[in-house]
Amino acid sequence: MVKSNASKLYVAMQHEHGKGSYCVVYSGAVNQITDTYEQKFFRNFKTNIKFYYFKRYSSNMIRILRVNYKNLFGLIVFFALHNGNLHADPLITFPIVVNDIKIRVELANTPQTRARGLMERRVLAEDRGMIFVFPEEKIFSMWMKNTPIDLVVLFATKEGRIINIEHMKKNTLVSYASSGPAKYALEVSKHSPLVDSAQTNDLILGIEHIPAAAH
Repeated sequence: MVKSNASKLYVAMQHEHGKGSYCVVYSGAVNQITDTYEQKFFRNFKTNIKFYYFKRYSSNMIRILRVNYKNLFGLIVFFALHNGNLHADPLITFPIVVNDIKIRVELANTPQTRARGLMERRVLAEDRGMIFVFPEEKIFSMWMKNTPIDLVVLFATKEGRIINIEHMKKNTLVSYASSGPAKYALEVSKHSPLVDSAQTNDLILGIEHIPAAAH
């Protein structure tokens, strides 16, 4: 409790009025102030009390907004640290279908993205993958250098016909080659439903909408 005999006092407090939050300023002579969180701030006011209302957003409202922004930032950091795909997955993916199983694939259609592939990727969702696009059909091979998850690669012709499927072990330098001329290589997680469903001669649908190789 605080008492005062001051002749003038300027105090700001939050006041609910209508739909908005207002800041009320009191001025005037005061005999006594009772200051607790559970009671009213002012008692025994003399005359000439003036009220000045200032529209919305008091300091308390600003403080609440700041806390909310901090909480939001904390959630973003939390998911970034606990979800390997959050910082790794690009914004653009493309839908493909194999035997009625739909997945979305990232695109590797430049020398840089094909060389990088899924290196350093620690998580790959079951309904996600990466498709490698080459300028022309040829026999080529893949490896798993600096790739800490097991993958399955499906080699396909320019029409999207699967010619062979290889199971690739993480962090190895073994080469996994197409069994014939291929234009596409589709990499998926070993836990993808495509692993049990896809077979040679199956067709990858939607491949015609995949952007061409940029050499």
